[in-house]
Amino acid sequence: MAAAGFDPGPVDGYDGPRTRAALAAFARAEGIAGAAPYGPAMIGRLRARAR
Repeated sequence: MAAAGFDPGPVDGYDGPRTRAALAAFARAEGIAGAAPYGPAMIGRLRARAR
């Protein structure tokens, strides 16, 4: 997430408010707002950004 420009906060193993906010902002930026946070659309877009 941070590499894609969306700061989820420190890696702590929890799906906390900063992680959820970063995922929501990423989804809006990618035009997939409302997608399941860990669903195939979100994971696909994150993987594509990581390349």
